[in-house]
Amino acid sequence: MFKFLTKYFLFFVSINLFALLLFVIKFNIISESKSFYYKGDKISFSEIDIAVFGHSQSQAGIDENIISKKLNLNAFNFSKTGIPLYYSAKKIEFFLKKNDDIKIILELGTNNIGKFGSLKELLSKKNSRRVKFLSENIFFLNYDELLFFATDSPVDFYLSIYRSILKNPLSFEGSLNHESTLNNISKRENQVKDLVQEKWEWESVDFNFEKDKLKKLIADKKDVTFKIIRLPEIEIYVKWHNNYDEYNMYISELLKYKNVTFNDFIDQISNPKYFRDYNHLSQDGKELFTLNFINYLQ
Repeated sequence: MFKFLTKYFLFFVSINLFALLLFVIKFNIISESKSFYYKGDKISFSEIDIAVFGHSQSQAGIDENIISKKLNLNAFNFSKTGIPLYYSAKKIEFFLKKNDDIKIILELGTNNIGKFGSLKELLSKKNSRRVKFLSENIFFLNYDELLFFATDSPVDFYLSIYRSILKNPLSFEGSLNHESTLNNISKRENQVKDLVQEKWEWESVDFNFEKDKLKKLIADKKDVTFKIIRLPEIEIYVKWHNNYDEYNMYISELLKYKNVTFNDFIDQISNPKYFRDYNHLSQDGKELFTLNFINYLQ
């Protein structure tokens, strides 16, 4: 029995050391990479003129192809569904190290701020997507940040290491096209509300954790202009988050930096036919919004 346990232990240690070695190798490869994959095509960081970052709202709301065509520039949408604001900031930091001439567009939605915001995707130990997002973005973190997540939840960090080996953090699909389904989704209004206001262990959480990360990035990159935007959302969705004052206060803090501009488009589109759901535009809504948004880029 002792021999069996010894062999099992050595096997377990060997597998983990091998996984850690693969992670370190991949981490260095990603760090030194000069290109990324966009819709399957290999593209150099130097080719980027305009880059859109954010979560699913900007992925469904900003058509990079229209921007590229109308402005004769190379625009890319690097938004990822569900990604917490913290990781968006880290991804922007990574891209600016590769090309500091990129024009940055960052979508900051209602569901990025407050206790019902993306913090629960980042820090909640009860949230199954926490490991998913850490594994997808772990290669953008520095040593201190890796140490923080390792000590905050060793098990989640351990699982993220394994999962990250199979991920390609520099592969992007661009913007998404959705049908208009708001009328159907509104029939499940209470269910959606409960999902938005899901309770988690927020009592001891630093609610400025993500917000401070973005502020530090902006402060460190004084020569880069950050165009921060708020995309159209259905009014009741905004009310569910109960963060009106917190959101506006944070925007006021960001606007103290000379390299920040902010445009609030939350009320620009209200017709349900242009929405997939309460906070995502449909394909037609994306086209309508982008054509108007271009005026703010020229």
